[in-house]
Amino acid sequence: MILKNFIVQMNVNMQKQKMNCNSVRFIASIVFVIFLFTINLAQSQTTDTINLPFSKNKTDGFFEIGSAIKINEESIACSHPRIAASSDDIVFFVWDGLLNNKRKIFFREFSNDRFKEPIVLETDLNSESSEPDITVDSKGNPHIVWVSEKDNLYSINYAFRLDDNWIYFPTVYQSNGLNLEVPVIGVANSSPEVFLAWQEGKGIDYHILAAVKNEQGKFLIYNLSEDSSDHYNLYPQIFTTPTPSVIWYESIESEFVLMGVRFDYETKLWESLELDGLTKIASNRLPIITISSSSRIAGLWYDSLDKLDKILLGLQYFNDGMGVQIDQNSIGNESQPFGIFRGNDFIFITFLESNLEENQVFFTIARVEKSGAKFLDSPIQVTENGPGYYSSPRIAIGESKIFIVWSSNVRDGGDGGIYFTLITISNV
Repeated sequence: MILKNFIVQMNVNMQKQKMNCNSVRFIASIVFVIFLFTINLAQSQTTDTINLPFSKNKTDGFFEIGSAIKINEESIACSHPRIAASSDDIVFFVWDGLLNNKRKIFFREFSNDRFKEPIVLETDLNSESSEPDITVDSKGNPHIVWVSEKDNLYSINYAFRLDDNWIYFPTVYQSNGLNLEVPVIGVANSSPEVFLAWQEGKGIDYHILAAVKNEQGKFLIYNLSEDSSDHYNLYPQIFTTPTPSVIWYESIESEFVLMGVRFDYETKLWESLELDGLTKIASNRLPIITISSSSRIAGLWYDSLDKLDKILLGLQYFNDGMGVQIDQNSIGNESQPFGIFRGNDFIFITFLESNLEENQVFFTIARVEKSGAKFLDSPIQVTENGPGYYSSPRIAIGESKIFIVWSSNVRDGGDGGIYFTLITISNV
């Protein structure tokens, strides 16, 4: 309830005009509003800010950040961390890592402030597995998809946990000598369907495929992109709220264009998804896409500003998706953003900031309005001491906490670990 109350309090503070001036609570609320919403990038790219002092693990009492924890044990050279959280703050992690010289998928659960032992999601001892993605359904069951390779053949594998038992679908789809990459997964809360998507191809001929698990437990396969042998369709992203949708990037005349389809429950077919108000989003930078519960789309990407790469947020129906900078105080390069909506009004963002050879993981919140977005005064650093060479930060939102996971790339000089921290938002 802490996170829910925090968001409610933010809305109340923005709207309340008459309060008791003798109340200590009033003063604290006003200070917090000034801190949180001084920057309004929807109106201006430069503005004065109020910088409150940051302590080592807290930011003036509003955010409390736990220490980073390395969560991989037996696996080494880990990558592709993904995270999902249930409504009761149970957190699920997946990643791929080497075990006995073969790449495997690992799963681990965090609940009641404790980690359970990691397990290997195994369908074939002789296969290599990578690129997992994870989601959780309304009953708190984790669902996972990944790519498996054996004898130069790739397959899409899926598994979910029900009553502490894992149920495997080892070959949802198998390629015919083509690469299968970046699978993603979503589960619709209003129906039993499971939705998967991935890219398939080789060279410059790539397509987006999807699989839908119906009431009978069978997967139906769909080709979502138009037939073509001379351009890319890449990086699908899948959403189930408010309508199951898949969004990806199609190369057209050397430019990347945002494409999308939505699933029609009556016809069991995919139809075109309207992407109005996104004509200026930098699709050529392949941004991370997120969708609010009211179907508003946002894109996160990085681009060069004043000789530094900066994270930009582009919102549907605001300047047709033209990006606004999320952090004006940084003097380093920023990259690898990832963000998710909470309802319609708030977007939670994590990203990397690099200065010389060091990079760190950061976190921020924006309140999304029709006219733009208002950000935290300064993004919050969630990493302190560690091996560095961080990559792939991901974020999940529980009932009362914010969860962030990232990797330390061994190929760049890191320790090959998967790291995790949680952020508690205190009530005002």
